[in-house]
Amino acid sequence: MAWGLIRAMDQFALVFTYVDPKRGPSAKGARVRGTEPMPEDARDACERPNVTVRIEPGLRVRPLSPEQFQLLALPEEPAWLVHVGTAYIEKPAPPPEPEPDLRRTVVVIASTVFALAVALLLYLYFAFD
Repeated sequence: MAWGLIRAMDQFALVFTYVDPKRGPSAKGARVRGTEPMPEDARDACERPNVTVRIEPGLRVRPLSPEQFQLLALPEEPAWLVHVGTAYIEKPAPPPEPEPDLRRTVVVIASTVFALAVALLLYLYFAFD
């Protein structure tokens, strides 16, 4: 996500999400004069941001729809981003890795089965020689 809406202290704000190198995930933009952003709110968010928040658990950033993004004529990234950090785009969580103990167990079992198979083949080879 890059541009979105947040509700902070009973007020909506149009914000761009980014990563502050010192403070982590953040959002900066401008207050919205109602519940939905208008083109003048978008100009303020791009040129004169007056809201900065840290993105912490519980703070919900609602992404803009493609139609809202187009209607507001927002840039992909605001010009002020170069001064504060890099774009913050939520990525899906990677799939969990298998438990290390499980991998070790599988290796031990496979090694044991292989050793038993070799022992059985050697026994059969020499037993019927």
